[in-house]
Amino acid sequence: MHSTWSNAADKKQFAGVLAFDLSSAFDCIDIEIICNKLKIYGFDTISINWIKSYLTERSQFVQIGGEVSTTLIVVIGSPQGSVISPVQFIIYISDIDDWTVHSIMNGFADDYTATVVDESLESMKAKLEIDSTNILTFMATNLLIANSSKTTFMIFSKSGRKLEQGQTIQVGSSKIKELDEQKLLGMYITPDLKWTTHISHLVEKLRHRLYLLRHISYLIPRSALKLVADGIVTTHIQYGLSLFGRFKLSKTDPSCKEISILQVLHNQMVRIIYQLNIKDKVNMKTVRANNNIPSVNQLTGQAIAMELRKAQLHDTLPLAYDLILKNNVPDHRTRSCSQGLLRPPRHRLHSTSSSFPSQASSIWNKLPEYIRISTTDASFKKHLRKWLRSNIP
Repeated sequence: MHSTWSNAADKKQFAGVLAFDLSSAFDCIDIEIICNKLKIYGFDTISINWIKSYLTERSQFVQIGGEVSTTLIVVIGSPQGSVISPVQFIIYISDIDDWTVHSIMNGFADDYTATVVDESLESMKAKLEIDSTNILTFMATNLLIANSSKTTFMIFSKSGRKLEQGQTIQVGSSKIKELDEQKLLGMYITPDLKWTTHISHLVEKLRHRLYLLRHISYLIPRSALKLVADGIVTTHIQYGLSLFGRFKLSKTDPSCKEISILQVLHNQMVRIIYQLNIKDKVNMKTVRANNNIPSVNQLTGQAIAMELRKAQLHDTLPLAYDLILKNNVPDHRTRSCSQGLLRPPRHRLHSTSSSFPSQASSIWNKLPEYIRISTTDASFKKHLRKWLRSNIP
């Protein structure tokens, strides 16, 4: 999604985005509808009957204290917490593309967004309104509950457009006003496609977790403390790094403000684990190297390279990868083509120059050939980590 938005802004286009709010999505899966869709998609009778058996004749009751309600049969929905429920919902809603005319649909489980890109602001809004009606019709037809009043609207465009213009869009019976900040899948998005707001929220969360880590550091052994630190601190630093992180290939490259802020907090985590004080003036790079702990910059490089690898082999990011491939159709056969190198996309705006396609191409070209041609994901990840620790700050 971010690659689509940044590419539109770079081309001085408007990208309008509607994020739909689905109420109790898994609870609304209709058994007959999903079985009919499975049949259309080519599932055999045995598989369909297995799914039908799994979803039917389930019972539920409510208990408060010693009081128990009457047991009732559940006639709709897939169980909350089940591993298969998200997969069933993806299958259930996967034909939503057939109902839209102008929108690029993106979904993760029950979170769905519609993006329309156009040269004109008014044309973009008109197309988005048409598709919003189609999407709400699809939801109603499939017995899904789309709360139009909780649907959010955001516009991405070239820098300089003022939000005070107060753009609105009609979605169903509700008029939705443009937002200046939105949380999508744990990432705080703003119309300028910058990550200042997200980093601010992330720093606040990390400081709270470092406070907790410091207090439990006196209660558990260091080996266990490192596991806890990775779980409550490092994982939150890693989440979204391939989006907001600006990778530094060498010491002479300019530092990324966001990465520098996170590295300071990461250093605090390392000090807590190994009971070090700032006044000791210990070289943190040496501490990380001695204990096999990557820097935040190295984690960023790993995240971006792994995402590109998955996009190449498993088609996980079709739109973002297409932006890379469009820039790699040379007029003549070159040495870089035979070596599997990528040509970084050109950008007009500074705010889009650090987008995923641009960074991924630069990192990929820096990797040795033996890493790029790794046959398995496991070997690629292993060689990538080792190379990053030895060659990247």
